[in-house]
Amino acid sequence: MKEVYSNEIIPLFKEKGVSERCECCGKELWIVHNNFSAILHQVSEEGTGFFSFPVVAMVCQNCGHLRLFSRQTLGIKDDEGS
Repeated sequence: MKEVYSNEIIPLFKEKGVSERCECCGKELWIVHNNFSAILHQVSEEGTGFFSFPVVAMVCQNCGHLRLFSRQTLGIKDDEGS
């Protein structure tokens, strides 16, 4: 998945009506955590099948609160072949 940056995400938040304020501390000090790009969900009890849900992880630089957003819903297009 392609890396995304805070300056790309903030306009998408505004378009969707997402508050830039941290729910925990009230600051607006978010950065994108590009090492966290998907949630894996186990789809079988045997642990043989997994579903990947692509996300953007935002971390508050003041308090460490973590927000996850669907890449698809935000409209983030990944590079072909990713």
